[in-house]
Amino acid sequence: MSLVLLWVDASGKPRVRVLRGSIRIGRSMEAEVRLTDPSVAPLHATIDAGVSPPVVTAIAPLLVNEMPTRFQNLHEGDVLRFGKIEVTVSDAANEATDEAYPGVPRTLHRGPPPPTPPNAAAATTSFPFLRVAAVTLVIFGAAWAINSARYVKWRSPLDPQDAQLAERRARGLNKLLGRTMPDPVGTAPPTTPAAPVASAAKGPSAVPTVSPEPAISPAAPGENPLDVALRSVVSITGNVRIEGQRTQVLGSGFFVTTTGLIMTNAHVMDHEGTYLARTHDGRSLNLTDRERSREMDLGVLAVVGEGPFPALAFGHAKGMNYGDQVWAIGSPLSPELGFSVTRGVVSSPLRLMKGHAFLQHDAAINPGNSGGPLVDSAGRLVGVNTWKVTGAAQGLGFAIPVEVVEEVLKLWKMRP
Repeated sequence: MSLVLLWVDASGKPRVRVLRGSIRIGRSMEAEVRLTDPSVAPLHATIDAGVSPPVVTAIAPLLVNEMPTRFQNLHEGDVLRFGKIEVTVSDAANEATDEAYPGVPRTLHRGPPPPTPPNAAAATTSFPFLRVAAVTLVIFGAAWAINSARYVKWRSPLDPQDAQLAERRARGLNKLLGRTMPDPVGTAPPTTPAAPVASAAKGPSAVPTVSPEPAISPAAPGENPLDVALRSVVSITGNVRIEGQRTQVLGSGFFVTTTGLIMTNAHVMDHEGTYLARTHDGRSLNLTDRERSREMDLGVLAVVGEGPFPALAFGHAKGMNYGDQVWAIGSPLSPELGFSVTRGVVSSPLRLMKGHAFLQHDAAINPGNSGGPLVDSAGRLVGVNTWKVTGAAQGLGFAIPVEVVEEVLKLWKMRP
């Protein structure tokens, strides 16, 4: 789609910009879209309008539809907030213009509408049965969509090639909510899965593929369960290139299999570069990209090397109650603060936001905690920390529930 940004500048004047290719937004001289409000960072974000759909990559804190984000697809009607400035995304194909305001959408001024072509009235009265047919099709389409929406809650599949994925994701969410769905007509009974087969090794070290159920690291008598969980956590650093400049990204993750598969957030591994994981016992491990879903903000990295590695035990987010204690483990702000543990309580066992399920808690999380585990008092995974509300708000952290993580790993064939 042809992308147009609409906003009002600091003087109250409406502004418009048609985007082509990659555009930098901010208030510095280097920005191609200048936002003059002092609350806007010198370079705030980059919008790539050369891909479909267009994407925005945040350099400074950015809200898209009041949700904090680092990387997100853009659609018509999305509202981007740069500090105090709100920018609306529009499709240039849907924005009419006239000679008095060339290139400016009519919604930004009070100019008279263009005259109706002489043949327009005749066109609207010809062939009335075509209009009746169109209205009938719209009604039947809406009825079909409403009926389908009762069962399929998540519309965007992780893999567009998998026609059954939307239904599987809907089953995963309904499982989390404690609901059941009827089996589709003609579905064959489940069969016993074949033994997983590892792919051939490439190079000196084999990259792990499918693995059996990960072993749970047992706690010794009297051992703190958090000590056991810490052995499964890694601090992730990436030397990447953003906007043509070398920089370092920081995140957290944890082993989900004994063969070396590490779960983290997709936005941690979203840039091209080299990634390293540092374990709790001081080892430094090279990582390769395996799978990711930007929509779910989940990704898997693989250790280039031999195991076994201590996999984190999975718990249950579904059975948690308001006020249950949880612990967030990660590397806030700096690798030197790796493997920090913060305590909080469950603020809400289930938050449904934009069609996705989250576990809300008030344990302190900061940049670098992304992708780190949220564990219960037994040291078992109950969620993956993914984002928090910043600014004047405090104690509003959100984690992806462990049941959703399990469903995604099964779809990626990384857990039985």
